[in-house]
Amino acid sequence: KQWYQRRVRGNQKRKHDEINHVQTSYAEMDPTTAALEREHEDFTKIKYCDSIVFGNYEIDTWYYSPYPEEYEKCKRLYICEFCLRYMKYARTYINHKAKCEQKMPAGKEI
Repeated sequence: KQWYQRRVRGNQKRKHDEINHVQTSYAEMDPTTAALEREHEDFTKIKYCDSIVFGNYEIDTWYYSPYPEEYEKCKRLYICEFCLRYMKYARTYINHKAKCEQKMPAGKEI
């Protein structure tokens, strides 16, 4: 009975940690996982795009987004509000908006 109670407490702690995003330290992880976590953290520290233009809105970005390498150094990324295609240049975006055949987002709900 005591083993079961400890087990439940361990599961409850694990659920609590997951819900509250409690991060384990690298020392508590096995070496392979720790190395992968450090690599991921280093890679995602850099925010490449400062803002996005989505329809009539310009939105400042807060976090890293995994766009292809060719889009890494652009200050502003243009995203079509209907087909969600992304572009580096305003001119390309304007041309795309004129030719884009979708007049509403795909699906019933976003």
